[in-house]
Amino acid sequence: MGSEHTRTFREVAQVCQALEKLRAVLHAGVDAPVAVIFDRENKWALENAQGPTRNKRYNEEAFAHYRALRALSADVDVIDMDQ
Repeated sequence: MGSEHTRTFREVAQVCQALEKLRAVLHAGVDAPVAVIFDRENKWALENAQGPTRNKRYNEEAFAHYRALRALSADVDVIDMDQ
């Protein structure tokens, strides 16, 4: 059986204490004026499209837009179509 006097127990207890301090920010958000829509259905349709397509890299394109907006110091949220 385990004991509260082991190194592993102490390390886990330290992690729990650190996580408890973060509880206040658990549901905190940033009121971002800009959003990138990440639509999984659109991604699926693009990746499974038959015939010539210009670009099937939905993830890379979405992240490139996100990074470009962040480079302009914009607070950016990533949302889905329901938001």
